[in-house]
Amino acid sequence: MAGLILIFLVLILKMPGKDVSSLVFQLTSLSPAGCFTGYGISIIFLVGWGYHAKWQRRNITKEMTRIADERNRLQSKRINGKIESSEDI
Repeated sequence: MAGLILIFLVLILKMPGKDVSSLVFQLTSLSPAGCFTGYGISIIFLVGWGYHAKWQRRNITKEMTRIADERNRLQSKRINGKIESSEDI
């Protein structure tokens, strides 16, 4: 589906401006009761959701790293030495 949309967008970008405007007018005249508005809003929400998920993953990863570093610091302080990471074994 994404490939078809990409091909469609490339075709629109390669079209002359006059043809693009007539295409848009034809598409809007075909839509009874503005059904394309729902599709547009859905795309906006989908893109927003994607950015929000990416932002959350980044923040959660930073917090997990911060907590692990703090744990390691406190454990090292408690036993007076450096603790080997389980990832190094």
